[in-house]
Amino acid sequence: MTDAVLSLNAAVDLTRTGDLWLFRGRSPANQAIRALTNAPVNHVGMAVVLDDLPPLMWHAELGRGVLDVWTGTHHRG
Repeated sequence: MTDAVLSLNAAVDLTRTGDLWLFRGRSPANQAIRALTNAPVNHVGMAVVLDDLPPLMWHAELGRGVLDVWTGTHHRG
């Protein structure tokens, strides 16, 4: 098996609603999540692609840093 490299822009162009994006961060917190869950990834999101918007990512987030693109407000979860 070879490691394939895909740029973020290419991945965004190819994504469709329902596509799962798997993330593997390098921070100590991300490494701890993988160690405690025995999982190869530490975050997952699902793409939602609507006609007139750039692809959106639906995912769980504990902080209040998630911007709602419709209301312009920040939400948790």
